[in-house]
Parts: sequence; structure tokens; C-alpha cells
Amino acid sequence: MVAVGVVMLLAGGLAGLYVRSTAHLSVGSHSQKSGHQKLQEAETTAKLDLRGAGSFTDGKQSDGNSAGSAQQIVDIQFPWDAAARFSEQRVCDDSCPGHAKNNKCDDGRGAALPGGRAVRAWCDLGTDCSDCGPHTYILQKPHGSKAHWKPERPRPVALLVERGIEVLVRNTSTVPQFLMPFTDPEKDVDVSGQLASWGGVELGMTQTWWSVLARGGGCKKGTATPGLVLDIGANFGYYAMYSAAMGCRVIGWEPVPQFRAFMEYGIQLNGIERQVHVRPFVAASIPGETYRLTVPQRGIWGTASVNGGNIDKAVDNQGAYEYLDIMGERVDSIVHEDVALMKLDVEGFEPVAMESAKGILDAHKISNVFMEYSPGVYDVNNRWEDAPDWPKMLLYLHEHGFSLHHLADDFVRAGPTINNTFAKFVLPKMREITPENLKADMEDARKLQSRTLGCNAPQELKDLNAFWMSCNSIPEDLHPKSFRACFGHNTNVWASTQRIFPKDGPVVGVMALDQELGTWYGKDPLYGMGLRPCSILPPMLQVRHRCRCTNMTACGEEAALVEKLAKKGLLVPENPASEAEVALRTGASATVQQQ
Repeated sequence: MVAVGVVMLLAGGLAGLYVRSTAHLSVGSHSQKSGHQKLQEAETTAKLDLRGAGSFTDGKQSDGNSAGSAQQIVDIQFPWDAAARFSEQRVCDDSCPGHAKNNKCDDGRGAALPGGRAVRAWCDLGTDCSDCGPHTYILQKPHGSKAHWKPERPRPVALLVERGIEVLVRNTSTVPQFLMPFTDPEKDVDVSGQLASWGGVELGMTQTWWSVLARGGGCKKGTATPGLVLDIGANFGYYAMYSAAMGCRVIGWEPVPQFRAFMEYGIQLNGIERQVHVRPFVAASIPGETYRLTVPQRGIWGTASVNGGNIDKAVDNQGAYEYLDIMGERVDSIVHEDVALMKLDVEGFEPVAMESAKGILDAHKISNVFMEYSPGVYDVNNRWEDAPDWPKMLLYLHEHGFSLHHLADDFVRAGPTINNTFAKFVLPKMREITPENLKADMEDARKLQSRTLGCNAPQELKDLNAFWMSCNSIPEDLHPKSFRACFGHNTNVWASTQRIFPKDGPVVGVMALDQELGTWYGKDPLYGMGLRPCSILPPMLQVRHRCRCTNMTACGEEAALVEKLAKKGLLVPENPASEAEVALRTGASATVQQQ
């Protein structure tokens, strides 16, 4: 779910190489709309004049194709509904090809033994019965199915094995534990790599997740109606299954079939069929549109994304990419109740996915949002016209009562050690993302649209160092008080309405909000723009990144000139726009009264 920025020095300058990961979910067939849903969809459509309505995407539905058939949705019956009906199907046969009756359990259940080691799974549950024993499948009857309905159990392991995908299972190191399927970490270096090495994903995020759902009462364990978690982009289902292990109900969206197969297998292994509802659609703002997904087979599988927006083409895919055409649906057409936590991790599609939940956000039904924040996806795809989508999304959440905090990569990836002392875990103070920071982000987005970001360097500076000749450079030309200046390709944000979470730390920004822009350098001498460590930047790039020169022979003259020009206001970016200006430019929903 997170991106870790790894700075690499390349010939001719500095290029940021950022490792990122993701997440997504499955199930559901639908035929005819109820009258209630037709009315609800009409009401939703009436609200979809997105310009000036507090939207993030200005009504642009880029990347989708509405020429296909419209999606039809029936009333959803969730597995936890009182009216839900189930069929139990006991399976005990030796139909697993090549691995049944070999005196070794090959259906993955051996991973439940102590030791934390991963085991290879070749068989679906119950199909290696002589070696592993029987398994009872819990299958939900489709809403409105006839009495003679014959259940067809899913075979996720067979699907994966037939596609040549290795299936591994291990007990997680989380509290509580659960059985987690994943694949060869050499092919999926991020999610599977983390699971193989320590039995979890994103340690700091995992413990923060636990704090919200367990300590914060999000799951309401022991009550008649446990809390609800939405996992939009669930990948192999790690966070969805962790939420269910803590007692929550989960609805998730995962459009990639092989990812969904891992999740369905995990649901079977952990016996949580009555807690998790999985949907195979893309969470998008206009239902019925078709979206083209690009899926890699090597590198970071989680970068599967709409139109391949977050695919790292530098990784040798060792074969063709997979392309999928998937229908979209609105989250708020499915969910109408209070939500303890919503996770968004859809590889640069977050503004559109967030828009699809606008109905329940406007109704203040969501308490916490964890999201991957990926403006770098737009950068690498030259989507400058859409650059405001990202800060507008955060401004919208702030207007709706959320406090915003930066889940920095060093915390998400390298948090406290998971062990049985979870109850002693204390959330650290997290840097706050304020409207003032986001106004600076909006100014930068406006300049990116017009391709004028940082294009005011005097000629004498360009003559001194050729790196000043370019402009619209990210992160170098960003406003030093913006949120975007604090990370590389992407990062993570926690938005919460629960005042017990999180504790406010310092405000984000390379420069403090009260710092004079004419001072040029950042507040932390160790880090420059994009939080690139000053110590690894070559001297010719240090001052450009607002780091102090460490080699006066190489950059001393440049530093002196920059300091002089900055004091004169010749290198100072515009101050962030007023609230009225931001509202005028972005169509922000808050009414701004002119004084």
C-alpha cells in the first residue's frame, strides 16, 4: 500500500526510483434493479454534476469507456444479513492432480502449525483428503435463488496452479494471527516479499490499523453488529482478512481474478465466509463504465492499475502484460451504513474511487480513511491537467471534518516490532496536513497545468548551474510548504474524525508554515525537497533541493547567489492562494464568503 522512495544518482542528474505497492478484492452476480435502487441511482446521478460540487475529478471520467453494457445491480444481500442463507458442502476426495495421497498435506493447512514457516499449496481444501482430511465449504445462496439451487464451490488454488502461479501459505505474525496465502516473493517482491520475510505487510500501517479497529473500538467486537471495513483495492486480501480476524465485517473490491483467487482461498482457510463480501468490480464514480486494467506478472504485482498508470516499465515483465476490461460501480450504491474504516489503494485511481464513495462521505458515515496518495502516477503519465485532483481530494476530506496526517514511509515500513505486546503499542505523533499546505499544493497544480512551475530562475543562475535551466521539475520546483514536497512518487494518508486518533505532530512541509520563504533552505538540514537526504545529493544538486552546500568549491558560489536572490524575492514562489481563490479554481464545496 505504500511507496518507499529510493533515491538513485544517475548520469546527467538525479532520478527518483520509487518502489510502490498496492491492494484490491471479489464475488457477486446481479440481474435486475429494484425500484428503491432505481430511485437511489437517479438521486445519485442528479448529484453528479461534479464541477462545483465538492468533487475531486471535475467531472472528467478519464480512463473509462461507457460504450459497453450498463451494469445492473440487484439489492445486495451480505453474508451477515439476517436473511442470508448458506449451504454447507463437505468435501473429502483425492481429486488434486499429482499431489493427492502422497503422505503429505498439500492444501495449505499445514501452515497453521507453530513455527511461522510457509508451506506450498497445490490443492484446494478437501481435495487431498487422505493426507489433510475433509473440509466443509460455507457457500452463500444467491439472493432470490430457487430451492433446488445447487452450490458450486470455488476452486481458487486450481485456478492459480493452472496459470502457473505458485501458492504459499503461512501464519501471520500479527495479533491476532490468521493464515495468509501469497506467491513467490521473487516474482512479487513487495506484498509477497514482506509476507515471506516477516509474516505481515507494512508493519507500521498494520499496527495503526490494529489501533483503530481493536483499541479504538472500530470492530465493536462482541456486539450484535460488528463494525464495517471497506477495502477498495484488496490485492491478496491481507487487510481484509486482518479486519475479519479482529471481528469486523468487510466489503471489498478486487477486479484482478488471480488476486481475488488468493483472497477467496484465504477466506476459506480462515473460515470467515460469513464476515467478508468480495466484489469483482472497479470502484468508480460512474456505474457501468468499463475500465482497462494492466496486470504485471513480475516486479510488484500490486501495481496492476487502470490503463497501466502505475506499472513500472523498468521492471522486466518477462512476457506480455495481462489486460482486463472490468466494469465499474459506485461504492455508495452498495454501502449505506456507518463505516469504521475505508482503505483506498488503487494505484493512482484514488480520486475517482473516492468520488464513488461521496454519498456516504457527504453523510458523514465514515470514521477513518487510509489511502495511498499517488500524484506521481499523474506526473509520469503527463496528466498535468488533472493535477489538482489530489489536493482537492484532501481539501474535501478536511471540509468534511477529517483531520489529515501523513503516514510517512519510514513509519509504515519500519514501525515497531510486531509481537504479543500490541496492547503496549502507542501511536507516534504524526505530521499534520493542513489546509495551508494544501493551498500550496493547489498553486503548484495550477502551475503544472500551465507548465510554469519554477520557471522564474534568473539567467545568471542558469549560467552558473545548468540544473536551473529546467523548470516544472518535481520535487525541486514544488512549493516548499506543500504536502507534495514531502515525499517521492507516492505516500500514505490517514484521515480521521475520531479525535482520539491520531496525535498531532509537526505540520508537514520542507519549510515550516511560519518560515520566511526568502530564507530558501528547509527546516530540517538533513533533508531537501521530496525528503531526499541531503547527504547523498551531489553538490551540484544540493542547493537546487534546498539543502545547504557541503562542498564550497563545487557549489559555494551558487549557494551565495541563491541566498541573495531569495532574499530579494526573485526565487520566492507565490504564497498559497486564499480560500476564495482555491474555491474559485477548484470548485470546492465549502461556501466562501467574501469579506
